[in-house]
Amino acid sequence: MKNHCAYCHGKFGLVRHRRAFKSFCSQKCVEQYKAWLRAEVGKRKGWSDCIWSASLSVVPYAGERSA
Repeated sequence: MKNHCAYCHGKFGLVRHRRAFKSFCSQKCVEQYKAWLRAEVGKRKGWSDCIWSASLSVVPYAGERSA
């Protein structure tokens, strides 16, 4: 097990907070990690929505026939 916080890389005190197989030094670090994770998920969801909508507007070549 690592001897530092997964978010701020600080030392642990008397209490070690755990979430998703990671250890944090304080509840503040846990909350900041959750906020960062939500932001990352939102970014990736935005990209996947963008790619999906772009795939809907793809026009086949004039020589291709639809089956």
